[in-house]
Amino acid sequence: MRSRAAAQLLEGQGFKKVYNLKGGMQAWDGAAAIGPPNMGLIAFSGVASPIDLTKRAYAMEQGLRQYYITMADRTEDRDAADLFKQLAGYEDRHMDRIYELYRSLEQEATERAEFAREAVLPYMEGGVDVETFLAAQPNPDSLTAALELAQSIEVQALDLYLRFVRQLTEKEGRAIVFSLAEDEKAHLVRLAELMGGKA
Repeated sequence: MRSRAAAQLLEGQGFKKVYNLKGGMQAWDGAAAIGPPNMGLIAFSGVASPIDLTKRAYAMEQGLRQYYITMADRTEDRDAADLFKQLAGYEDRHMDRIYELYRSLEQEATERAEFAREAVLPYMEGGVDVETFLAAQPNPDSLTAALELAQSIEVQALDLYLRFVRQLTEKEGRAIVFSLAEDEKAHLVRLAELMGGKA
């Protein structure tokens, strides 16, 4: 298929920007995903029920929230710090939603504080160890750098949910994971809006 025809086909499917990569994937010299296909899946190890799944998701949200708070304290750029605080607020709201989902599944639901104590992992969204990631990341020195970092984290989280859902056969669990993935897409859309308006 000629490149212009292919571009028109993709544009007709809703893609706003279509690029032609001369030479195919072997010509690609940009950023690429790293790590094995099972990267991050350890965060879901032992999940046996939809309730377990809500606890793991909540735990990773807590981890990412703490990460953003720590980064807000570490960076010297005021705009970047404000962004990280805003992103921590997003994670608060996402945790609210996950807890309500848990309550809809569990007839004898525990109180929020107890649920939060039970939902503790060393991992944040994307299945990345929080302390390891903090140690490896330089402090963003601008709003743009902070936005790019946040986008990379949210993409990793979306990717992890989409890889994990392939391991599930039970409809309720799959529905929960797809719902969580949609939330990550919404976060990415918001980050793209912020990136577009940063100037």
